[in-house]
Amino acid sequence: MNLTINDFVNYKKKINKDYLCYSHGGKNICPKITWNCVANAKSYVIIMEDPDAVASTFIHLFLYVEPINNSSCNTISNKLYFGKNSLNENSYFGPCAPKDTGVHRYIFTIYALDKKIKINNNNDKINSSRNFINKLKNMSYNKFKNDKILVLGIDRVQFTYSFMNSK
Repeated sequence: MNLTINDFVNYKKKINKDYLCYSHGGKNICPKITWNCVANAKSYVIIMEDPDAVASTFIHLFLYVEPINNSSCNTISNKLYFGKNSLNENSYFGPCAPKDTGVHRYIFTIYALDKKIKINNNNDKINSSRNFINKLKNMSYNKFKNDKILVLGIDRVQFTYSFMNSK
């Protein structure tokens, strides 16, 4: 699917400050994400996680995308719905690795689905976001047993960041 986040990393191979959390001098802006459209995809799920977070994998972004048409696949020209991140907010939370916790990986993963799914922003708890993400990870190109959703494609992009090398 060729997932692309064009300017997430600058020419010095460091995450662009616009996308970092506020406490690291960033603007906490969700990056523009593009990908090749998948035939017959009715929706896409984009997740950004930090598996190196101190307590457990931290969800920075859980984004559900309904394409307006399947010829322009990006986070600018389609319907977007945010699920809960690990702060229990319906939003993007930029990389914010605590000082002296080493290098953190920030992994963007996109899933193309053959159906539209329901994201209830008001009632969705972080646990239901985690459960949905775990379902996606465990099924790969298989169907959800009860939901009859087929994953049509998956792609992943990884960036690294450490509070020590952010300047």
